[in-house]
Amino acid sequence: MIALALVHIFMNNNYVGLPWKKALWIGYSIMLLGTLLYTRVIYLLRLMHKPYKVHTINQERGVVWTIRLIPKDHKGFNFQPGQFAWLTAWKTPFSDTEHPFSLASNAEKRDYIEMSIKNLGPFTSTTQNLKSSQKVFVDGPYVHFGIDHFPDTKRFIFIPGGI
Repeated sequence: MIALALVHIFMNNNYVGLPWKKALWIGYSIMLLGTLLYTRVIYLLRLMHKPYKVHTINQERGVVWTIRLIPKDHKGFNFQPGQFAWLTAWKTPFSDTEHPFSLASNAEKRDYIEMSIKNLGPFTSTTQNLKSSQKVFVDGPYVHFGIDHFPDTKRFIFIPGGI
């Protein structure tokens, strides 16, 4: 669709009749194609080279499982409390089947990350079936929120949601 839209734009002189308009649309096209290439190929290849392996799976109360993941051949990533990451298991990052989960581990330790996952659907019901040393992919962290950004936090009250 994008290619057909660009062909239409460049074949119709209403959009690119003047040289500056043509240069503008060429610039837009290059930025669009570059963004698509980065997000759909380059970034996913980088994720493929930074896998995690399942270390432990512990059942918590109810139908909640805490999964500890260890970076495989890389340092992992820094995160802050309140952030989340996308988890892809049983597939590659190219499959576009990631699922978001909050990071439940200590943010000061980089040697592992933990996610506590409640059984609520098709994917979450299978997380307990992950095997130790299984390769998974983690994309994150996301969301920029935390009490570190506020000078006076003694009067804050936080009510957590989720599990």
